[in-house]
Amino acid sequence: MKSRLFIHLHDSSGDTASWAELAQGQSRPTEIQRGQLAAIPQPDEHTHVTVFVPATDVLLTEVSVPSRNRRQLASAVPYALEDQVIEDVEDMHFAIGESNADGVTSVATVANKKIAHWLSSIREHNIEVDAVYSEAQSLPINAQSWSLLQLDDRCVLRNSKDGGFGIDCANLGSFVERMASNEDNLPEKMQVITCAKTDVAQTGIADALPLTIQREECPGDALVSLIEGSDSAPGINLLQGRYIRNRPMFTGLRRWWPAAAMLVVWLGLQFGSVISENSKLSAEEEKLKGQIVSIYKQAVPGAKKVVNARAQMQQQLNALQGGGSNSGFLDLLSRGGEVFSKTSGVEINSISYRDSSMDIALTLKDLQGLDNIKQSLIESLGVEVDIQSATPKDKIIEARLRIRRKS
Repeated sequence: MKSRLFIHLHDSSGDTASWAELAQGQSRPTEIQRGQLAAIPQPDEHTHVTVFVPATDVLLTEVSVPSRNRRQLASAVPYALEDQVIEDVEDMHFAIGESNADGVTSVATVANKKIAHWLSSIREHNIEVDAVYSEAQSLPINAQSWSLLQLDDRCVLRNSKDGGFGIDCANLGSFVERMASNEDNLPEKMQVITCAKTDVAQTGIADALPLTIQREECPGDALVSLIEGSDSAPGINLLQGRYIRNRPMFTGLRRWWPAAAMLVVWLGLQFGSVISENSKLSAEEEKLKGQIVSIYKQAVPGAKKVVNARAQMQQQLNALQGGGSNSGFLDLLSRGGEVFSKTSGVEINSISYRDSSMDIALTLKDLQGLDNIKQSLIESLGVEVDIQSATPKDKIIEARLRIRRKS
């Protein structure tokens, strides 16, 4: 898991922020810094950077579009929400969230000039951003409780996984009261986190909603609550489309160079081995082709030009057998070949076919093997086999067999 850097922009200008870096395996920051963006330490290339932006600048809404295709949604959503935004849709950025079973899709909307300003302000300090979330989608949330974060200049409410808003705290009570009148399932309680110098929200909420207010001390900085909420139930990442971060393909690979070099050497050796083996096989193939041609010329006296020994042999057999392809020499040759292939150390020197008899000159290791070949031919082919000669020579046996069908 990468280390993570979290940045909370305090207002729309993006000039000041809170930030904290979490090491691998760490879930809650031990130290939070506040100040100008220039004071944020530059993270390394492996750090995942998340930015929380003011909820008052992000509209969270839903839209019903008869499609779940992300590309089609991205094209249709701006015009489906045209009546809900003040500015022209061409000036707005729409980030697409999840769609439910009824085809309702969550959407986060922000002005292009604002998100572009936030990103450029941060990039000026050599920090690349991986995710941007609204404060309203980064507070802790569950089915039994809403979350309210009170800051010095605004209140932020999260009332569902993808729902919430930011508003001036003085108007929070009346706004929530109107919202609750359209809410079918109100939660049992509201968790209020006050990270402001003065608490102005509790009374308005208590009067507006029949909820149990559960107070929680500010954990030092609002950033802590935003980190915990985004980890447990992340909202819609605003970095979509033109704003998505494209990490360089080879970023961080320098430490892998030694291993990569070893892999290249190993692949080179393997490739060389394959080439060498292919070369040997090609040479063996050429040798076998030469032997086939030689045997063909011995079996067909007078043959001069051999283009395709197998096809030419078939023509000769057809001529000898009156055009039959399933009897005579071909049958003996194909079926007899299976017998010879099962005996090790056998090398066929020549084959000839005359007067319905096949003469085969061969060499093999011993007489026992010759006798085994004879018996196998008789049993498997039902032919007569005569050993014409069997002469020992240089630790091998030179033999001649005559095979013919039984009369």
